[in-house]
Amino acid sequence: MSKIFGLTSEEIEAITKDGAPSGTKDFLVWNPPHIDEKVPSLGRHSSITEATGLMRFFMKRGIRVILFCKIRKVCELAMKTLRADLSNEGRLDILERTMPYRGGYSREDRRKIEQDAFNGRLLGIVATNALELGVDIGVLDAVIMLGFPVTIASFRQQAGRAGRRLKDSLAVLVADPYPIDQYYVTHPEELYEKSNDELVIDLNNKPLLEAHLQCAAQEMPLSHEDEKYFGDLFKEVCETQLVKDQDGWYHTNPKFLPYPSKFISILKVTDSPVGGAQEETYAVVNVTKAEQSGGRSSVLEEVEISRAIFEIYEGGVSVDLETPAWQRETTGVWIDVPKALLELFLLKGINPAEAIHAAQHAVLNRFSLAQDLKTECKVAEKEYKMAESKRKRPAR
Repeated sequence: MSKIFGLTSEEIEAITKDGAPSGTKDFLVWNPPHIDEKVPSLGRHSSITEATGLMRFFMKRGIRVILFCKIRKVCELAMKTLRADLSNEGRLDILERTMPYRGGYSREDRRKIEQDAFNGRLLGIVATNALELGVDIGVLDAVIMLGFPVTIASFRQQAGRAGRRLKDSLAVLVADPYPIDQYYVTHPEELYEKSNDELVIDLNNKPLLEAHLQCAAQEMPLSHEDEKYFGDLFKEVCETQLVKDQDGWYHTNPKFLPYPSKFISILKVTDSPVGGAQEETYAVVNVTKAEQSGGRSSVLEEVEISRAIFEIYEGGVSVDLETPAWQRETTGVWIDVPKALLELFLLKGINPAEAIHAAQHAVLNRFSLAQDLKTECKVAEKEYKMAESKRKRPAR
């Protein structure tokens, strides 16, 4: 902190107590019941079914609720489930007051949903963490979190969405079957007593440093003396990304003027689990009607560039069923297990294949994209096979 803000540790005071007015908040950790209590190996009921069922229960009683989903795919599936169930129950009056919200909607659509929520017209919202902070959506009575939201900080931030302005509220965590969710089912006290994850800022990250310098230079031109605040990359970034005047002062690059801060949004308007800078977006436009009958094209959604380069391609948006097959290459990641560690496993009586398999899923469960990622798990029979194989790779 002292390095970032140019202050001594004595000049910095940490505010650790929340003085904002709030009512009583009850917390509930909801583990979906077993499909068959007598046969636990059959697994548990779907967490989506349980979460949407709770949401319908609340809305039928006039309780304003938001359902948080970790990724947009789950958000869409939850909304689809709600739409089907409420329609089957004949509760179209509730369905009309239920809306999804996620990054990718046009700015106009997002503002309309936010306004409807703030005015109390909406009874239920199904959202990604795009609504976790930064947007005032009025007073909510309950929050449902579909799966543990990656970090303790996100859990508390989402839970805090309900019960503002001295109103009592309820926060429900509906556990997924993943190990990290089941851990908090058996250790719920850590959700309230455990300290937040430490905020880690890499000052040697060039994009992060440049954003900081572009904003800083607009307030006051920078000089070589400022290197002590910004680290060893200060000179390189200033020379390549900022503008140097004849007196040696560095100024904000004109392409970011007059307000460089608007290019570094601190709000989570995307579905990224970590938030950060607002990404450039591309519009997905449906031109089929315009081509077929001279009608008008329409914008389906706005997609962040990080998703567009992977998901938006010819045939990627289903308009008919005759789109050709499409293939693309992707990148894998692996961790090679040292031979010495494998030998230690055997010495301790630990089965290496099973241990590696468990470690793969433990790593995946630290990421919000766990449902979209897959492991290359070798079954124990192949892992221990002594015969020669055409496929050569170490234990991973």
